[in-house]
Amino acid sequence: MGELNVNHIPTIIDTTLYRYNYIDYRMWAQIRNQLDYKEMGRNSMIISSQQLKTFVAMNYGDEINKVASYGFQVPRKDATSIYFMHRVTTEMVNLKYVKLTLDSDKSYTRIVEEDEDKTIKYDFAILKATLNLADIFDEPELTELNKILEATGLLTPGKPYFNGQFLDIFNRLEIHLNTLGKESIESLIVLALLDTLEISIDKENPMLMVITDYP
Repeated sequence: MGELNVNHIPTIIDTTLYRYNYIDYRMWAQIRNQLDYKEMGRNSMIISSQQLKTFVAMNYGDEINKVASYGFQVPRKDATSIYFMHRVTTEMVNLKYVKLTLDSDKSYTRIVEEDEDKTIKYDFAILKATLNLADIFDEPELTELNKILEATGLLTPGKPYFNGQFLDIFNRLEIHLNTLGKESIESLIVLALLDTLEISIDKENPMLMVITDYP
């Protein structure tokens, strides 16, 4: 098996900016003035990841360079939405779109206390994701996994992809696992795929496209 890079999974994410945070609201206003976007209901919009990446670089280049000089130990005061958007659009290499929502809650906080240390946490939800099985499974496991996915009805023979809600895919695999011998090769492969899905998406129920190869 190959090593999964979870940053390669999301294709559309949802995140929040806050009206009463100066940097958040400035970014929100600038994005609406400078970029092409699609309205997604009251105080929500969706923009392309590439547009957002260019926007951050052009408008906040000095801030990004400053943060980059810290490495992984970014001071809490500098771990702003600028830093978050930069990381999202550079590290999530398959990300296509970002949904932004402006929240008017005056009592919000991103500060999280962990072991008596205060840190900044940015939450986002994955709305759509893609998992390429050939990046994770080698032969002959991939051929065997294709047969298993066909047996569950998830994969149509000869069609190298399928779509579905994450939880539905996960539940159908779990049900199929219960029909297999505990020490069989098939059960080990299904367990490996379930572990991969749990690592990739641990709390959302996005639309998931699963791509495979037919060697």
